[in-house]
Amino acid sequence: LIIEPLAGLATLNYALTAAPASQPRNCFLAQLVALPIGILMSMSDLVLYLRQAISLFLTVLLTSKLGIIHPPSGATAVIFSSGLAGWTEMLSLLLGYTVIIGTSIIVNNANKRRQYPTYWGFHPISDIYALFQDMPSCFASGVDKQ
Repeated sequence: LIIEPLAGLATLNYALTAAPASQPRNCFLAQLVALPIGILMSMSDLVLYLRQAISLFLTVLLTSKLGIIHPPSGATAVIFSSGLAGWTEMLSLLLGYTVIIGTSIIVNNANKRRQYPTYWGFHPISDIYALFQDMPSCFASGVDKQ
């Protein structure tokens, strides 16, 4: 039942190693958003297809607003909102994510032309440095000039 998000993760991690959606930060944080949404929606009295549609909508909305979009998290929300998955499956899913990310780090970094992950928790330092390039020089240097 939880194979769908794991298959999506494996596809991202081995085929699209540089994509933001395949980075460990997005993988884990998006799942931590999708799992509670799916579990809470499974407790509602709505019809199954409405629970699944609303949980998918909320997951996509929140992950995109938070900047942690990860497509398999939508599948996770749909699966858990069906009520067929519980705490055991949740722990199995997170363990599977840990194993797949761990093996993809080893396999992808064994190839000289690939690097995975491109960043762990934050964006690459070059992106952060680029933010300061557009600032006035008094802010960039840390000295107040008048």
